[in-house]
Amino acid sequence: MQPAVRKALNVFISYARTDKHFREELVQHLAPLVVANEITILQDVDIPAGELWRQEILHLLEIADVVLALVSPPFFHSNFSMTVELPKALERAARKEILLVPVVIRPVEWQTTALAAFQALPHNAHPVSKWPDRDDAYKEIAAGLREALEGYRSPKVEDRHNGNRIAPPAGGLSEPEFEGPGPVGTAVKAAIADRLTPQEAVCAFNRAADLSSSYDFNLPATLHAGGKFFRGRSKELDRLCGAIRQEKSAVVFGVQRVGKTSLVERALEMVSSESARNTPIVIRVDMFSQWGIFKGALEFFNLIINELARAEGNDPSTLQKVLLDAYSDAVLSEFNLQETFRSILRKSRRITGRPILLFIDEFQDIEHVFERAASRHIPMAFDAGLIRWLGSLVKNGDLQMLLGCRFQAKDLEQRERMELFKLMVRIELGPLDEPSARSLVRDPVADSVRYEEEAVRRIVELTGRFPYLIQYMGYELVNRQRVIRTGQVRRKDVEDCADEIVSSQLNESCFSLLYQDFKVLQGGYPWKVLLTLAILAKAERQLVGFNELAALCKDRAGLPDRERVRDLLRSLTLTGVVVEEKRGPEPSYYFGSELLRRWLQEQGHIKTLR
Repeated sequence: MQPAVRKALNVFISYARTDKHFREELVQHLAPLVVANEITILQDVDIPAGELWRQEILHLLEIADVVLALVSPPFFHSNFSMTVELPKALERAARKEILLVPVVIRPVEWQTTALAAFQALPHNAHPVSKWPDRDDAYKEIAAGLREALEGYRSPKVEDRHNGNRIAPPAGGLSEPEFEGPGPVGTAVKAAIADRLTPQEAVCAFNRAADLSSSYDFNLPATLHAGGKFFRGRSKELDRLCGAIRQEKSAVVFGVQRVGKTSLVERALEMVSSESARNTPIVIRVDMFSQWGIFKGALEFFNLIINELARAEGNDPSTLQKVLLDAYSDAVLSEFNLQETFRSILRKSRRITGRPILLFIDEFQDIEHVFERAASRHIPMAFDAGLIRWLGSLVKNGDLQMLLGCRFQAKDLEQRERMELFKLMVRIELGPLDEPSARSLVRDPVADSVRYEEEAVRRIVELTGRFPYLIQYMGYELVNRQRVIRTGQVRRKDVEDCADEIVSSQLNESCFSLLYQDFKVLQGGYPWKVLLTLAILAKAERQLVGFNELAALCKDRAGLPDRERVRDLLRSLTLTGVVVEEKRGPEPSYYFGSELLRRWLQEQGHIKTLR
């Protein structure tokens, strides 16, 4: 009689998008376990864009036997990881349905989270990124996982868990050594000291995470908490709503996480609530996550006609066949495909009586599609020519477009000669107005934490009223409270928090959101001007005159042309990252965010100028 073949265990890897390369490296090192039929890697990266990805990932979590959590700063900053994946994993671990293993890939105070109650890999939870040779770290992880799987498969697994109590975390962390701050830290400290059951640990985690998750700096304001923390933007909303009502196209520019998506979604919501009959059929494309599916024009057109068919109450396959027939014409395929698509748009407009609005978010990432089209010589490719043709649809009133763009899209538009933005209402999105910024500080935790007036004023000054920085500081401040139930934030708390933020290299991803575009825009010269200003601005809100700034730009940034410097400063002031004040014949400048000025100086960015 042949021995029974053991079933491979399903392994789900929970990770932040920015840690994708760590995930890929780990999967390669787990290949021997896959070949040995010990495990099967559940590939969340294979979920097609446009699918109900949240439900798909929850399904993968539901069928998983093992969950590996790749622990890093971005992991804890990931809204999806913290609000969906980790709670689900903890819930299933509490019911003894899965083996939950933290894999520490980058240094972070993970001991202040519920994961601290689970045995981590590699040995002593030494972060993978700190090993001299990562291969050694991954080899140890694979070996540790194999050993853990043997124990997990064992019929005596209940005995090994000491009556369902959680074992102490990796690294021999003992109760006297544990000094984790904040409500989460307090909860986990209790879990370790008292050997809480998994169910009790999950409850402690959920209670502790409630406050800190109130400041969700990774999610658009219109999506977080039902949109109740969307603030201000009244002038921009009026302009955008006016454009939508008049069936004009519009483009919203801004740095990362300034609220472009939130603004568009709120405008669409407002217009839709006014009149159901004239409400546009909205087709949404997130180019950041979906660019990979657009190999050619046909895939792009199919996405649009699927939404049109749903709006008409028809079967999308009928329209898809019409497009495919046009595509198959070997002689005039491109012309036929475009004209067929145009006629489909016009017919849909006649049937529904509603305008057709295409909202492309993160439009600058369309560059990836262009690059692939150029390198692979794809027939009827999705390239700049297709965008120019869409511009003709906009011009003729067949299609209305809304674009959410980072500033680097301006360079792309000029380089590829798309000639699209000139057809659109242009909206530049900067920081919040002061009342809205103050409201965003207080409101998310209004029932639990009281901010002193001086603390609120200081947060507004330090963050420059950028919504992302406000929410990030709020998150850190709430987590720093030793006894949160007494909940009061003073100015000193804010100053201490600011000192910690600017001194930690781990916050590079947070601050780079404000200046990443400047490193690639116009050959990186806006970034050099920003660093030059950081050299001269020695104190908070210190004004630096144009003449002084232009002179140093010539010496340190290779910019001898004063008018070019003036032009670059206009770009920076549009974003609110730099503020202009006119005193005398020439303007002066200072940093909109004091945190950013201190960060650039503290982390040595200014030394990169020659």
